Order: sequence, then structure tokens, then C-alpha cells
Amino acid sequence: MNFNIGLSALRASQFAINTVSQNLANANTPGYHRQRVILETRPPQWIGGHHLGNGVDVNTVDRIRNQIIESSYTNSISDLKGLQQNLSINGQIETLLQPGEGSIHQVLGGFFDELSRLSANPSESVQRNSVIQRGVSVAQQTRDISTRLDNLKTNVNTQINVEVKLLNKQIAELVDLQQRIKTTSVEGATPNDLLDQRDQLINQIAEKIDVQRYENVQGGFGLTLAGNSISLGTVPIEFSTAYNDDGSIRIQLTSTEREIKFGSGSIAALTETYNITIGEYKSKIDEFAQKLIREVDQAHAKGVGINGPYSVLASTRDIGSTSLPIAQAGLAFPVAAGELFFSVTDPAGGKRTYSIDIDPAVDSLEDIASRISSIDHLQGVVDSRNGQLSVIAQPGFRFDFTGNLETTPDLSGFSGTAIPQIGGKYEGDRNRQLSVAIVGSGTVGKTPGLLAQVTDSLTGTVIAEVNIGEGYEAKSPIAITEGVTLSFAGDQVIAGESFQTALVANSDTTGILSALGLNNFFDGHDSNDIQVSTRILENPDQLATSRSGDIADTSNLTELLGLREKHLVGSNQLTFQDYLGEVSAEIGFQVRTSQFLEANVSELNYQYESEIAAVSGVDLNEEMLNLAQYQKQYEAAVQVMRTIDNMVSELFTLIR
Repeated sequence: MNFNIGLSALRASQFAINTVSQNLANANTPGYHRQRVILETRPPQWIGGHHLGNGVDVNTVDRIRNQIIESSYTNSISDLKGLQQNLSINGQIETLLQPGEGSIHQVLGGFFDELSRLSANPSESVQRNSVIQRGVSVAQQTRDISTRLDNLKTNVNTQINVEVKLLNKQIAELVDLQQRIKTTSVEGATPNDLLDQRDQLINQIAEKIDVQRYENVQGGFGLTLAGNSISLGTVPIEFSTAYNDDGSIRIQLTSTEREIKFGSGSIAALTETYNITIGEYKSKIDEFAQKLIREVDQAHAKGVGINGPYSVLASTRDIGSTSLPIAQAGLAFPVAAGELFFSVTDPAGGKRTYSIDIDPAVDSLEDIASRISSIDHLQGVVDSRNGQLSVIAQPGFRFDFTGNLETTPDLSGFSGTAIPQIGGKYEGDRNRQLSVAIVGSGTVGKTPGLLAQVTDSLTGTVIAEVNIGEGYEAKSPIAITEGVTLSFAGDQVIAGESFQTALVANSDTTGILSALGLNNFFDGHDSNDIQVSTRILENPDQLATSRSGDIADTSNLTELLGLREKHLVGSNQLTFQDYLGEVSAEIGFQVRTSQFLEANVSELNYQYESEIAAVSGVDLNEEMLNLAQYQKQYEAAVQVMRTIDNMVSELFTLIR
């Protein structure tokens, strides 16, 4: 009789019941793997020429799992968390840019709508204020989007640093846990609970970065990170954040400062949104704001308010250096080589047109000021402290950049007493220079054959020869070209004498007006600082709706309103509204794509989780059956022990 057999049965049954109890206790514990007792027969004894059974031992406690499914699940966790992080941030960007009530789309449309309403009654002060307030709304909404994008980028930066610190902590915990697993295994114990903790910790790390785990049947284990570029050993590795010269963030190994590029996970997604996505949409809003500022200001600068031309104007956009060439001086907007035209109005209301040449590769702001000062009755003044240019007219004179026809041209080379005058409105689309020469001498309106020959000075082409002699009524306007008229007073003209006059379609072919901010509608230069000019906010009469100063003239208002339909913005040259729509559609498409991918990967994750639960999860019914089975086994072993005890007692009774 061998008590050891019965005792081994008792011990095995008790061990199995404890294992079942452990399963039942952890049926709802996340990451727990069902355990199973593996029993084995003890080596038999050789007694009396026979091999007799020697009882049972607990071979091991298996941890039930499917290695392939769990490795795939770990990989999909990285993909899912990366998609979810991208979706979260892109969703915030979409909210900022989507059309709707109070959106940038709506307020921009409202600005142009108010301009259209003002064109019906340009003298209405309430409507002028309404246009200005709509401009304020456009500027405010643009700045708000820019600020929110900046704040989002700051928050992402903070989150990256938090995630990296948590990752370092988890890696250190994993290395420590792996060492404990090895120690426990060497001691002969089965570290199932520690292995569960390790799997959970690996999955938590996989939420942040891409990992690849390697296992084999002998219990070997290895873990690589970042596309197999880093192997996790017995010493914890540590990551840190650093910043490149362009402001982008990078993740690096602290010990070597080697940049590490993660392929998936939340940190990879955060890094991508910080370095690329947010910056892209900030650039798009900047492009919109810069183009809006430049185009509105350029159109506004060529008009005048209710009070007509100006006696003084100061630039509002600073320049880095007043002595360096414009191209090198740090202006927010580029300046091209070309001409800038000034219309100077004398005290009697007569207009003269002047122009200066500007070459940004050569000319500094001080050079431009000097050329302005060379114009009769104007002075250009540069304040080198703030980099601003002021244009000042002599008392009684005023100026503007409308490019209106000069009423009385320069007659310094004209000695005749019949004063010519230019009238009408130039309707051409290019700047021209006309030369008017007298053919024949005599009295205007009386001398037969007396002509005025009109020539295009640039091409030398004779445009018209008009009769100003016999049959011409003095001071009667004669159409000469594209809406422009010519008239002569009834007095003497001399053969061969001539004068020139400019026909201006674009009074600023350089862009210097908007670059410097002369007679501008907006202050600022991008989405960070766009705002309506303080000068206009304080005096709505400065809103440049006309080209003549006539309160009923809406020619410049029409120019401003025409910006609504012009194709000016982006690589595809879209209208302002279409450009905003394209930006909204682009981020919307990215969000929809991310939602689709996230749904697919979530479904895949759910399938993995279901398969893992089917393999490793605790089935309460099954465990209760096992419990009953091991309980019966225990009871039977107890009965065996009792029987052996009775037999031994009977034996001792016989001996006594």
C-alpha cells in the first residue's frame, strides 16, 4: 500500500481546483488568459516483477493562447490608434474650415454682398459701416482659424512629449517585467500572470508605436520597435523629442540622438499631424489671407473715399531696411518692376498725371521717396525708425493713385494759346502714352485744314487725325480712342507743337501700394494679424468706393466687388470662395477616408478580440464542469486514503 499515490491524487486535484478558481476569479479581468493544468503519470515502481503505478504529478499549468492571432492583434492596435489619432485631429481641423453659420465661407460671402448693396447707394453711411464691419468679421474669422490651428499644434506638441515620457516608462516596466519572468522561469515556476502582464504592456506600447514580437515554443521572446530598427534588450531604451531647424519635431534615441521614425501608433500620427497636416492647412489659410489682403488693398488703394484725393498718406506695412533694395528689405508682399502713377489735383481742380519707375532689385524705399519728391507738389518722406513711407502734398494740392485722365496735360512745349483738354473715361485694359501734334497753324475752328494728329507714343502708330480747324466747334470733345476725348479752346495753335498724356488702365504695375500698405483696407500681412485698417474704422468716409471722389461714382467699388469672381488663389487659380471650398473639401475627404479605414481596422480588431476570447477567455460553464470533475477526483482520492488508513489499522490490530 502506497500512501504517496493517494497523496499525489489529493495534491493534483487540489492544484487543479485552485487553477479553476483562478480562472473563475479572473473571468472578467482584461488580458487574462485561461489556464489549464496538465497532469502526468509518475514513473512506475518495479515491485515483484511488475511495474506498478506511482501516482500523478502536475506537469505544468498551460496558458491558453494563440500566438499568431495575438501578434496580429498587437500590430492592428498600432494601426487603429494611429488612425484614431489622425481622425481626431483632422476632425478638429474640419470643424474650423467647414461651411455653415458663422464660418469663414459665410462671412466672406457677406462681405461681398455688402459691397454689392453699397453700390446701389454709395453715400449711405450705414451701408458703408456695414461693409466695414463685414470686413472686420472676415479678418476676425481668419485670425480665429489661424489661432486655433496654432493652439492645436501646441496641444499636439504637448501630447507628443507626454506620450514619449509614458512610452519610456512603459518600456522600462517591460524590461523589468521580462527580467522577473526569466527569474521565475529559472526557479522552475510558471509565470503565467507575469506573462499576461507582459502581453498587456506590449499592447499598451503598441498603441503608441509599431512593435513586432517574436516568440518560439521554447519560450524565447524578442521585441523590436520602429520597423525592426530597434531591438529591446535587457537595458531600457529611452526616447526624447527634439526640433529641427525648420521647426518640425522629431523623435530620437536619447543616448545617440539618432532620429527614429515610427511607422504606426499614436506617436507616429501625432508627429505627422504636427510636422505636416496642421502646417499644410495653416499655409492654406495664410495663402487665402495674404491673397485677400493683397488684392483688396491693391484695388482699394487705386480709389478714393467720399472726400476725394489725399493730402497725406502713410504706409502701414513696415519694411526691414529703408536703404536696401526693396527685394532684399523684407516686405511681406513681393514687388515687381514697373510704374507707379500719381494723379495730382491742383487747387482749381485740374488734374495732372505723373509716374515713377520702380525696380525692386535696385531701388530702396529711400530711392522711391526721392522719386516721389521729384514730382511737382509732392514729397516722399521715409521714417527709418519704423520703416514707413509718407507721401505729402503741398498745401492746396492733393493726390491719389486712381490713374484718372489728366484734364490739362503738360503744355510746357506748347506755345499756342488754344488750350487743349482731355476728357471722357479711358476704357482700355493697358497703359498707353498718347502724343498729340498740331498739323498746320491757325485759329481753332476757323483755319481750313487744321488738324490734331494723335499717335501711340510706344508704337508710333497714328491713332487718329481730327479736324480742329474750319467746321470744328471750339471746346467740343472729339472721340480719339477707347472712351477718351480731345478738345481745344478757340484760339491759336502752331504747327509742329505737341504734348503728351498718359492713359492709365493700371496705376500700379509693381504692387508697391499693397506691399507698403498705402491707402489700404486691411492691416497685417497674413492670417495671424489681418484686420481692417484703423484709418477706415475711425473714418468710414475713407472707404475708397470711387475713382473720382464723386459721391455717386462706384467705379472703384465695382473693382472691389469684381474680386469676388476673379480666379486668384492657389495653384489652380480659384476664386476666394472656391478656394475655401476646395480646402474644406480636402480636409473633409481626409476625414471620410480616415473614418472608413478606422471602421475597417476596428472591425478587424474586434474579430481578433473575439478570436482571442474564444481561445483564451474563461467559459464559466466549462470551468464549473471542470470544478465538479476535480472535486469528484478529490473526493475519490480522499476515499482511497481512508481505505488505505482502514487497511493499515486492521493490519496493526492483527500484529498486536
